[in-house]
Amino acid sequence: MLLYNHEHIDPTSLNKQGNDVGINYRTGIYSNDEQILELARLMLSDIEAKIKKQVVVETGSLDHFYEAEDYHQNYLQKNPGGYCHLPLSILRGHSLPSMDQILRAYPSLAKLPKARLL
Repeated sequence: MLLYNHEHIDPTSLNKQGNDVGINYRTGIYSNDEQILELARLMLSDIEAKIKKQVVVETGSLDHFYEAEDYHQNYLQKNPGGYCHLPLSILRGHSLPSMDQILRAYPSLAKLPKARLL
């Protein structure tokens, strides 16, 4: 997911996703696995260096998780013409890049042992 996240979400946009605006639309990467957070921070650092703009994606531990309201569950199945700023194609039928492609796109990841990237 980290590989495709920033192709579809503007990492420089604070509190906004697509047409939705507000603090509840803050872009963030949360996990209780410190290795995942380290990968995310390195990738965000590479993105910031590449685009030469401040990246405002929040990273941190997953302290709270709330299920969405019932009307948001399976939203696009219930509302086939509904709005979603992420194309479903990123979840289906998408081939993963090779390790070489990943390291070219995110050179900071080369600092990590290769086993941690797999």
